[in-house]
Amino acid sequence: MKFDPVKDVPELDGKVVIVTGSTSGIGFATAQILVRKGAKVYLAARSEEKAKACLKRIEDEGHEKGTAEWHHLDLADPALAKASAEEFLKKEERLDILSAFSSLVMDEFKMGSRGIQEALTTNHFSPFVFTSVLLPLLKSTATLPNSDVRIINVSSAGYILVSPTQFKTKDDFNLSYEGEWFASMKRYGLSKLCNILWTKELQRRLSDEGSNIICIVLHPGTVFTENVISQVKGFPAILRPVAMPFCRAVMLNPTQGAGTQVIAATTPEAKKNPEKYKGAYLEPMGKIVKLSKTGGNAALAQELWTTTEALLKEMDL
Repeated sequence: MKFDPVKDVPELDGKVVIVTGSTSGIGFATAQILVRKGAKVYLAARSEEKAKACLKRIEDEGHEKGTAEWHHLDLADPALAKASAEEFLKKEERLDILSAFSSLVMDEFKMGSRGIQEALTTNHFSPFVFTSVLLPLLKSTATLPNSDVRIINVSSAGYILVSPTQFKTKDDFNLSYEGEWFASMKRYGLSKLCNILWTKELQRRLSDEGSNIICIVLHPGTVFTENVISQVKGFPAILRPVAMPFCRAVMLNPTQGAGTQVIAATTPEAKKNPEKYKGAYLEPMGKIVKLSKTGGNAALAQELWTTTEALLKEMDL
């Protein structure tokens, strides 16, 4: 699996981009690649300290044309995500690419302040709100000459760990899988399944409106990131000396891991063949892959959307 960010990414002069989860791992690598190709990239992140360190790194490691700025985004509560999106609308008159990477993995089941577990709040409800508020700007940008507007959501192949049959109530988002093997990863997989179903339903709705916006959801691959390092450090001491170099050897590095995300956001093939890419699920490196029966369930996707909106309405959002 090869990815060359110099050769494989077109020039992006004049493009305005938001990358969430951009202060580490593949999120940062994605932002850095897009800046180097000439885009104006907003690093959407909660921590100003981490964001400024990333901005400095982008400058220190060099780029020619693009620019990078920090935009405050906290996905811990949908109300904070809404406020962040509203603030962004005051900054820009166009938005060409929204590339969203939210990847909270909880070792323990934790309930959020809105009565929905934290993994689903951070990975689904807040990104849903953030995107919804930005949608009018994305739509208006899509009407401009030579536009190529894309919404990219990073999911995970871990979605196949779960196969829920419904999303009708709040309880359906609070499945803990307690007592089951790998419960934390199943909760993560549930949130990543929501990313897939939501993206596909968003694409259906946009296409029905006649919009040319392309929505893509993807699995970036198994990437050696800060999260992996942190997890390996939690292994028994006897395993760590072996596990760390093994993971480093077999996993993609962050730049390679950003490949599918960057390809989804920029490949000219998507604009040439929009019907092929609209609502597509990609795996490394940019390959369109068929989803499981649950992941491709259009009725479940519509139900997820309807219930998500209803629960957000209960939150006055």
